[in-house]
Amino acid sequence: MQRRNKKRLKCQKCLQEFGELKAVHGVHHAASAENPPFDRLLWAVLVIGATIGGAKSILDVYQQYILGLTKTTISTIMYPHAYIPFPAVSVCEPSRVQFDKLHEMQFYEELDGTSRQDIDEIFSVLSVVKFGGFDVLETLNHTQEYYSKYSFINLNDILNETRRPCEEMFDENDNNRCWWRNNFFNCCEGFELQQTSHGYCYSFNSDVSAESKKLSLTYGLYDDDNFWVDWREEKRPRRTITDGPWSGLRFTIKTLPIPDGVDAEQGVLVLLDDPSAYNAQNVIFIKEGLSGDIEVWGDAVKTSERLGAVSAEKRNCFFPFETKRMNRGYLQKNCITECCLDHAVEFCNCTPDFMFQPFDEGNVRPACDIMGLICLMKHNVALSNERLKSKSPPMPMEDESILCDCPEDCDEQMYDASLSTSISTGGENTIQVDVHFRSSFCIQYQTDLVFSFMDALISFGNSAGLFLGVSLLGVADILLFFIIRCFRLFRFFRALRVPVKVSPKGFEKNKKELKRDAPFYIDDYVRAKNKLKV
Repeated sequence: MQRRNKKRLKCQKCLQEFGELKAVHGVHHAASAENPPFDRLLWAVLVIGATIGGAKSILDVYQQYILGLTKTTISTIMYPHAYIPFPAVSVCEPSRVQFDKLHEMQFYEELDGTSRQDIDEIFSVLSVVKFGGFDVLETLNHTQEYYSKYSFINLNDILNETRRPCEEMFDENDNNRCWWRNNFFNCCEGFELQQTSHGYCYSFNSDVSAESKKLSLTYGLYDDDNFWVDWREEKRPRRTITDGPWSGLRFTIKTLPIPDGVDAEQGVLVLLDDPSAYNAQNVIFIKEGLSGDIEVWGDAVKTSERLGAVSAEKRNCFFPFETKRMNRGYLQKNCITECCLDHAVEFCNCTPDFMFQPFDEGNVRPACDIMGLICLMKHNVALSNERLKSKSPPMPMEDESILCDCPEDCDEQMYDASLSTSISTGGENTIQVDVHFRSSFCIQYQTDLVFSFMDALISFGNSAGLFLGVSLLGVADILLFFIIRCFRLFRFFRALRVPVKVSPKGFEKNKKELKRDAPFYIDDYVRAKNKLKV
């Protein structure tokens, strides 16, 4: 019983010394022997309750900080379009094979009559095929032996040689020349050949055309590199500072009748999206005899610097310089495109090389022959339904889609488009197209952390101050209190373990040293004295 009382007195004395610091409000009231028992009990309950409340509040803030939650707010509603690239505009014909050129090719002339009919049937379908639309090949309802006879055909070479030349596609007379930012230009100097999701097309302001994708490989990989220079010493991607008709791109297309046996409608396909994107999301069809006015708009999303300092796994987005997809700086759309190509190789061990292909000399995917395209047709449902890993819940039919690990872009420029048509004034079998921004400004959003380290630290301080009245200096005082006393305890018990022989005069000296080392464990000197006797 006496030993328990001694321990209780020791703890009470330690608590009193801690309360004298007044770093935590209320402790000195609960530990003071001068206060009545009821007052001390009340203060003890208040201190314990405040400690629990403060700990819960700090834990909630810590959990939000660890999760790395983000918020997106409007930064400005007047962000100039002059700071963002004009969209890439690709022009594709509904039927992308000229059969008169096909019939003049040497391999075709060497075939018999039945084989020529087979080739015409195959390329009637290939002239309208697109990635994710391989189901059109179902019309070729033949056996495997039938297709194997034509596996020697290089589809990419034939589709490239039978495409319509640029000079024949664009109307270059005095009234219908191509127009960009208040100046006429030669259409075939501004439009470049590109392998798109619809095969061979002609694109304007694209960073991934056949001529541009090698020169623009480093575009976006450095903060100060917001453009690249093409072979004409022109800065790309192009930009415009005005809006409305005649402020952007304007051109006239000469249409051709659709060949017999081709399931298409006479007109033109216009594809619009980010200049660095291989697969355009906006596909607009304009019928023959009409003029198309295409208005483009889209919001911009920027990431704050402090969110950029967080790891990519935590913020779940990538900057262009952090990783590459399609052998270029990161872009989510290109990541999804690469994912589709990789799954095509996984399913059928080939990709349609007449469609989008990155500039990557060290990683060339196998090209599909006609048998490979039939294989892609069987997996068309999966290839046309991609799911993002970060957003996709479990699905009951996983085999009817592909899973792509493609986080969002930290900095993103969105492009949307709408079409309004009128009767064409360019003449018979022509289509006039005007692509421009709807307005000179767009909305810019900023994505930021809900709780950065500094926000969390301030919230910690607010919770500690509200519940316990503790400041940063108070925390330092508390730490110093326990560190000093733990160190003195360590020295005290280490001295007890070492047997020392001293004279009675020497004991008095050691007793003073022990008192200095452990001032609130005075009763232990009785046991120390017995150990230190001669």
